[in-house]
Amino acid sequence: MSESITLNYIDKLHQSLQSVGQALHLSIKWNFFICLFLLLIFLGEVTPASKISIEGFDIEFSLTLLTMALSCIITWMLVQILGLSIQESDIRDSIIRLYASISFSDDSLNDNNASPLEYPSYLTIPFRPRAYGKSAKAILYSNVLLILATLFIFVLPIVTQIVVLVKLFASQGVKWWIIAVLIPLICISIITVVTFVRELLR
Repeated sequence: MSESITLNYIDKLHQSLQSVGQALHLSIKWNFFICLFLLLIFLGEVTPASKISIEGFDIEFSLTLLTMALSCIITWMLVQILGLSIQESDIRDSIIRLYASISFSDDSLNDNNASPLEYPSYLTIPFRPRAYGKSAKAILYSNVLLILATLFIFVLPIVTQIVVLVKLFASQGVKWWIIAVLIPLICISIITVVTFVRELLR
């Protein structure tokens, strides 16, 4: 494979990497907003409309149905975030391998703390500790940011689903259909988050 063809393919891969990074960024952001919306509902700060009108048709839905549907979306978004993260890592590795095939190397390409290849998303920035410097203040800032990112990205979705489960039990009683839907969702979310963290630390 000629060098020009390799460089052209690297350019296409980098465009794909940026698109995946943007999708990852948006997925994390929307999952956070969904979790926040659900928590505000149960805190009584937000009261969603029980009826919407679409082209003259009125559609009614219950709060229980809405919260369970949003819980499903939270799990789906976590799975999507994991998939996008793995895809981002695979594309990045392919770019590095192709650069090596044309005898180009640079320390920044293999630096997991400040890669110039990845899109600067909510996921990549907090987990790049050396990007903030080596001073005591920089390290403290990095650690605080890392804790907040971990809470918002990994912990908040699971806590939100547990809150939904507890609140529905309190309002509806311990119903089999609530258990059948929410318990598997929470388990899938926990497995996804554990897998996600392992991928990040790999």
